[in-house]
Amino acid sequence: MAPRTSPDPSPARTSGSGDRPAESPVRYLIAALYAFAVFGWELIVVLLLDPLWRGARPGVGTALHWAVTAAGWATGSIVLLRLVRDPRRGYPRAFAGDLSGRRVARAAGIIAAAVIAVGVRALIFQEWKLVGEYGRLAVEAPDVAPAAFALLLAYYASETVVVVLVLALGQAAGELRFGRPAVPWGGVVLAATWGVAHILLQGPAAGLYAMAAALLYGCIFSLGHRRVRSTALLVGLTFVL
Repeated sequence: MAPRTSPDPSPARTSGSGDRPAESPVRYLIAALYAFAVFGWELIVVLLLDPLWRGARPGVGTALHWAVTAAGWATGSIVLLRLVRDPRRGYPRAFAGDLSGRRVARAAGIIAAAVIAVGVRALIFQEWKLVGEYGRLAVEAPDVAPAAFALLLAYYASETVVVVLVLALGQAAGELRFGRPAVPWGGVVLAATWGVAHILLQGPAAGLYAMAAALLYGCIFSLGHRRVRSTALLVGLTFVL
């Protein structure tokens, strides 16, 4: 029997009921695009704020970029999470619970997705992500490396939360439109937004890797517990290893 989602204990009402708007794939997809728009804060930082500290000593400017970007992403995520979790907004499926049945197979799928995402990156770049990042900081700015590394972790953590929001809202849109909850619809939406943006900003190779990683993160979400904290932890560990 195919996996199925747990029943929603509070089914959506139509907008005519006066309680909350009717659920629709389009509304979830638009909300996912709002989540993707949160990533745009980094572009504002690059264009408007990074020039202000361009003359700072090595490592300081980069650390400031990470700090300000992380703060903006965290703020945007909190605002969007509050909107999505407001029962009057009509997004009950965004974090509606995990699939039922086939727990062993789903756990194996999550582990396989994480191992592939981490392993492929390690093979391509010949390093573990955080080890390589700290090594470069230690060479370029040894006196500020520990503090800068802490800000880098905050940067990755806030990015992970935005990624999870896109996954959750995109997954709900796909399930409402096409069914098949085990399919990583959220990963498809993430690949078409965050992944494609990497092609435009970092080139084809980095972009294609980001798109593939987005699909794997989508598998982790669609097969997993579908909660902000647990999914963010799993995706975050996969993201930084």
